[in-house]
Amino acid sequence: MSAKRFFKKLLRYTLCLAAGLAAFAACGYTDYRLWPLDLPASAHARVPITAVANEQLVVPFTPGVPVAEVASFNDQLEAFLRFEYLRGREARAGHDTSHMLLAAVNTKKGPHYKIFIVTNNDLLAAVPQLADLEGRNLIAHYELATWSEKDLSYYQQQSHTFDVAYDLPTEQKLETINSSRLLPALAQFLVFKSQTDNRV
Repeated sequence: MSAKRFFKKLLRYTLCLAAGLAAFAACGYTDYRLWPLDLPASAHARVPITAVANEQLVVPFTPGVPVAEVASFNDQLEAFLRFEYLRGREARAGHDTSHMLLAAVNTKKGPHYKIFIVTNNDLLAAVPQLADLEGRNLIAHYELATWSEKDLSYYQQQSHTFDVAYDLPTEQKLETINSSRLLPALAQFLVFKSQTDNRV
């Protein structure tokens, strides 16, 4: 067999092998893309399940303690001012404010101060309540979450600690504080006041 015929056969076999591999790859890709896959069954129902409690229709959305995060701050003073403002406005409207909590959450960048509202475990009641606060510009947004009873107790204790700490009388008077330390806090308060006081 001459070298020319050998190379022709080798080229033909190589082309056949390449075409076969290409066809196999195309079939495999098509099979992968079009073959029906099984979706994993969820342990929880995706559609809220309704119930009747006290002769009223309710839509519970969590097995734990339902809460809504309504604000987050990097600065403790600003967080407490907003927390007090929200509680004050709600108390003036005759609403119970014991379900509003201020807590510090540790992150990699340091503590973040968050305001939470413990809501009813009923979407039909919780969402309108939060939407009302949002509509009155008392909160900018809300995000529903779930706590355990242990989490609730921990955050209630934290919120109580903030109340006690900010309720203590101070030994230092404003006149004795250095202006370099006083000006940032004053600026924060003026911004807060301009955002919340309707007379401004």
